[in-house]
This record gives sequence, C-alpha cells and structure tokens, in this order.
Amino acid sequence: MRLVLYCCLIGLVLIGLSCIGLIFGQPGWLIGASIGMVVSAINVVLLFKGSSFALKSYKASLFLLFYFARMLIYVGMTVLLAYLDISLKISAFKNSVFGLLIAFVPMVIIVVVVMTREKKNVMNIGELK
Repeated sequence: MRLVLYCCLIGLVLIGLSCIGLIFGQPGWLIGASIGMVVSAINVVLLFKGSSFALKSYKASLFLLFYFARMLIYVGMTVLLAYLDISLKISAFKNSVFGLLIAFVPMVIIVVVVMTREKKNVMNIGELK
C-alpha cells in the first residue's frame, strides 16, 4: 500500500506541473496526467494482487492474467486518448497522450526502485537463493 501512496504523491506533483498547460490553453496535458496517475495506481495494485494470487496458488496463469489486464489498461487508455485527440480532434484532448505518457514513466521507476530496495516483499518471496 505504501507503493500506491508513493505513486499517488508523485502523480499529484505531475498533475500540479501539468497545470502549467492551462496557462497556455492546453488542458490536454492535465487531462492526460490525471488519467495516467489513476491508471498507474490501478496498475500498481494489479501488480501486487496478481503476484500475490500467483504465489499463493502456485499458478503462473493468474500472474499472466493480471499482467495482460495491466497491459490492456495501459494500451487501451493510450489508444483512447490518441483517438480523441487525433481522430475526433477534440481540442480539450490536444497533447493528452503526452501527459499520459509523462505520468506513466515515473510510476515504473518508483516500482523498480522500491522493489529492489526491499528484501522481504511479495514479489521476492518466490525468488531462489
């Protein structure tokens, strides 16, 4: 849960930085960063739930199911925002894909850093010594 809190805090900072786009009439940066923060927090929760279920039941298929759900959310939101921006040409969603991608990157870095620093966590239980 601490990792989700870190992701949300970093996401709020990114949302604050994305408010600069409102000054220049570009609300898409804020929309993309907001959606990206929510998607990243959901993906962190799915990462831990998937690994926990897989380790408890000894079924790798559960981990793969959660993995594909996470990737579907990532790709689905990126495609949706690109469709709203490029195909439908909705002015509020201009550059929202870039805001979304900016919100995705720090979350991945946070997960990697926190997981490598912790010795006992859900992801390292099945690790061979």
